Amino acid sequence: MRSKTIILLVALCCFSCFAEAKKGKPVRCGPSNIVCIEAIETNKGIRLYATSRRKYPRSVRFEFTKLKNLEEARHTKEHFVVQRSSRVRIARLKVKDQSRSWDYDFKIRSTYGDFAVRHNRHARYDLPFPVTAPVKVSQSCYGRFSHNRPGSKHAVDFQLEQGTPVIAARSGVVIELKDNSDKGGPHPKYRPHANYILIMHDDGTYAGYFHLKKGGSKVKRGRYVNQGEVIGYSGNTGYSSGPHLHFVVRKASIKNLTESVKIKFETKDGIVSCPKPGHFVNRMYGG
Repeated sequence: MRSKTIILLVALCCFSCFAEAKKGKPVRCGPSNIVCIEAIETNKGIRLYATSRRKYPRSVRFEFTKLKNLEEARHTKEHFVVQRSSRVRIARLKVKDQSRSWDYDFKIRSTYGDFAVRHNRHARYDLPFPVTAPVKVSQSCYGRFSHNRPGSKHAVDFQLEQGTPVIAARSGVVIELKDNSDKGGPHPKYRPHANYILIMHDDGTYAGYFHLKKGGSKVKRGRYVNQGEVIGYSGNTGYSSGPHLHFVVRKASIKNLTESVKIKFETKDGIVSCPKPGHFVNRMYGG
């Protein structure tokens, strides 16, 4: 039987992605294909490899959902990290009975960063806006409205008027952004429509700046930005009950795939991790 190579494209969806693939049927999931699964099929079985279209690390969770007349010839990698310069072998499947047909399915999820990353607990973050006047915190850590997931439990929402400059709370490289949406509202259905900028720090964690205005990004992917530099403008896109900036720092996690981390803001009133909802915060330095 002639060898054939199938490229299965797995796309980004809400800072994670899902895909299922069937033999002979390449899968496309949205416009931004990041992780690719290559299945090389022969009459003896299948070898699966993973690649990425981004320079930065991508953590991946993989599992078979169907194995018909196939068995694992070697242990399948269920969690691994891949980036553009690497090609990771995930699994090798062996046909049990050559006289019978065979088939397989799998599910894959991926997120930014490396599973092995640890947040630098000594890092200090600027408040992500240059406003010198007090700014109200509309939702903080473990907020019931939308900060009740592993990826958002340490997030903070700052009540900012649309068009307010947003600055980098910590230096890093822009790894992803979206700024073409003008949709938003207080319902989860709007979650995919949020504009955002993601910046990866030197410890491998990354900060997310969400709900930016349409066309509200001043940076491009791959650019290094300094702490305090203006990167965009706040808005009201995505899952939002009113104009604000949703700020969160995240890392890859084997348990939850993505999880937020507790950080320390430098403010005029000292170091603050989770400012109380309804309270006001001031920058340490003027904008």
